[in-house]
Amino acid sequence: MPTRQDSNGITELLRHWQAGDREALSAVIENVYPELRKIAAGRLWAQSPNATISPTELLHEAWIRLAQAEGLSFEQRAPFFTATAIIMRNVLVDRARAKHAAKRDPSQSLPVQMPVTPEFDLPSMDRALNELEKLSPRQARQVDLRFFGGFSAEETATILSVSPATLKRDWLAARMFIKQFIESGQ
Repeated sequence: MPTRQDSNGITELLRHWQAGDREALSAVIENVYPELRKIAAGRLWAQSPNATISPTELLHEAWIRLAQAEGLSFEQRAPFFTATAIIMRNVLVDRARAKHAAKRDPSQSLPVQMPVTPEFDLPSMDRALNELEKLSPRQARQVDLRFFGGFSAEETATILSVSPATLKRDWLAARMFIKQFIESGQ
C-alpha cells in the first residue's frame, strides 16, 4: 500500500490518467504494481496454496480488465484500489466457473486452472457478495478490499472512510451474512 505521502501523488496521477495522459498511466503502474502484485500473491495463497495461476497472471488479467472498463472514475486512490480488488475477485470467480464448466464438459479445457477446494467455493462467494451488495454496499466493499484485495483493517477503514469500530461491526455482519448465504445453498 502506498504511504500517506505517496497517496497524494498517486491520486494526482490517477486524475491525470483519467484526463487522458498516457504518461500518467505508466507512472501509476510503476507506483502501485509492486504492492498490487503482493496483494495478488497473498490472495492466491490464502485461497489455495496450490493455485496454478500466478500472482503476475492474476494482476495482469485484472489490469487488462481495469484498462478496458468504461465509466470508471479513479480521481482518488480509494476507488482505484476498490475497483482493483473487485476485478481480482471477478478474475478468480471467472476461472473457478470455467473450471467447473470444464469438469462438466471435458471438451472444454483451460490453459491455466485454479483449484477450488470444497471449503472455498468462489462462485458461491461471488453470489453471496452480490446479494450483500444489495443490502450493504459498504460491507461488500470491505470484503472485496480485505479478502480479495488483501488490505489490512486499518487500510480498509481509511479507504472506506469509516472508523475502526464501524469497520469491525461491518466485518462481523458481512462474514455472518456470507456464511449463512453459502450454507443455505443459494
